[in-house]
This record gives sequence, C-alpha cells and structure tokens, in this order.
Amino acid sequence: MGFWGTTAAAPSWLSTWFLQKPDYLRVEDPELPHIPSPYSMSWVGAADAGAVATLWRDHYEGEDWQFDADEELVLTYVRDPRSVMLGLKAGDSLVATIAAVPLGETTMSHGARLRDFYVVEGLVVHREVRGKGIAGWMIAAIDGTMCRFTGTPFACLWAREILEIPRFPTFVSCRPYAWFRCDASSERDTVGDSVEESIDEFRALWESTVPTSPHIRALAIDNRRGGLRFFRVGTDYAVVSDTRRRTKRGTHRIYEIVWASSDEAVMASAERLTGLLFTTRDMTGRQGWNVGNAGYHAYSIYNYRPPVYGNCDILAIREEL
Repeated sequence: MGFWGTTAAAPSWLSTWFLQKPDYLRVEDPELPHIPSPYSMSWVGAADAGAVATLWRDHYEGEDWQFDADEELVLTYVRDPRSVMLGLKAGDSLVATIAAVPLGETTMSHGARLRDFYVVEGLVVHREVRGKGIAGWMIAAIDGTMCRFTGTPFACLWAREILEIPRFPTFVSCRPYAWFRCDASSERDTVGDSVEESIDEFRALWESTVPTSPHIRALAIDNRRGGLRFFRVGTDYAVVSDTRRRTKRGTHRIYEIVWASSDEAVMASAERLTGLLFTTRDMTGRQGWNVGNAGYHAYSIYNYRPPVYGNCDILAIREEL
C-alpha cells in the first residue's frame, strides 16, 4: 500500500463525512523512510540548481505540456530559508525532487489560524525510475523532514491536476478547468477597459477582502518568480500566473487564473495575453471558452481538518510549481 494509504495524517474517505473541531490529525513526528542502495536522499542546495533545472525540463511534463525551468527559477526556492527541497540521487545522478513551500500565516473559515502552513509541490521523478515507489519515499521524507524543520506538526496542501474524479475522493477542493485561446494582437470586443496594476495596489484589496464561503486563505502574496500579473476592470480584479509551461505542439505559453472577483475580469485579462489561459471559474456560456474537456484542479489537505471537504475555496495568491 502506498504512502497515502498508510499515514494517519491523510484523511480517509469515511472521515470526510464527519467534520470535527479544527485540529491536527497527527502530532507526533513520523519516522523518516528507509532509502535503499543505490539511492541517497539529501537537501537540495544552490550548487544543485543546474541539475534540478535539467530534471524539471526533461521529466516534469504532461501529455501535452512541458515545463520551462532554469537555474534562476530553482534558486528562488532553494535560497528561501523557509522552504525545503529534497533530492534523491542514484549514484551521482539526480532522479527525483520534492519541495515544501510556505503559505505563511493561514486562516480557515472554521476559526483555525496556522502560523506554519505549507504547499507540497515540485514532485518530479525521472521517467526511467518510475514505478519503483520513489514518489512515496519522497512524500514520506518531506513529511518527516518538515516536522523536524518547523518544530511543529507539519500540515500542508497538495495540489494535483487530474483527468477524472475518483469514485471515493478525499479532496478538500476539486474544480473543473475551462480554457481560452488568447491572442493579444487580434481585435476583440472588449469587456471593459482593463488596467494592469502593481502588486502593491492589489495587496490593499487582498488584505481587505473578507470571504464568506468555506475557505482556506493565505494572507501573504507569493510572487517569488515574478510571474503574477494583476488586471483590474472597474473594481474587479483577475490575478494571472505565467505557469512556465508551454504546449508541446505549437509551444503556446500557458497561463492560469490564480484568483478573480468576476468573470468579466477574467475575460478582460484574456485580451491582454497571447497563449492559453486556464481557470477553475465556471465559464459556461462565455464565448470562446472551452468547458468540460481539460480535467480538474484538485487540492488535498494533509494533517489538518478543513472547514469542509469537496467544495472549500483555496484562496492563495501564489505561483504553483
């Protein structure tokens, strides 16, 4: 059985029926996994940035997209004293990575307020060693390492892109993607006069926003790679992330809506971009938007009881790996 089926810190399908008071699912430190020869696990440092970038460029991909990674991007994570990245080597060759990246102070609609809350991402395994249980080692290793690193129980979100919803899901949030082919050079009927604002101008709005839905909300904005753009139409905003992904066919740049206060803001931002724009907002009936054929964006929560399962808003202004 894999890591998720054996740890007490992952919610079971049955447990999603019963919401209890906000609390950790497990408070004791887990054991670090045994890593068999010829593999070795270690923290990734600045000297490893080139090897990580090569692994990500060559082996972090989907059926129809690839990832543009370079040393500068990797360094934004390994030089962050709050983040941890682990690497697995076979001899001298890097074959897998995983990272825990801080969300910072996080609030939840059922009253929880966590000082140390993370996102686990950057799980990449070299295709020649897949199917050997390495992903489970990496997840177990980052779990045990982070408990010791923070000195507190480790709780995090885990983001995934999936094609179908499993029969017995335990996701805290799962929303279908819609996508739009953007061409900033073409003439379109404008939705409104959009303005690109600075992060500081958007931050004032974000800090004053008071969500009413069941939610998990990161208070800080993480634009470490500099790929977030903030578009305003009237009083509405759309935050767009340059995902550093490109389609394999045609090499179209892929963007994603991180957060938006209205459909109109989403459509206005599309007029300022060239490439493919994805969002988990319901764009059914909106001209040019493709709905229902691009899979789902799902979040799982690890080692903490969320406000709700299945339909919890994840409010985080950040760039995903």
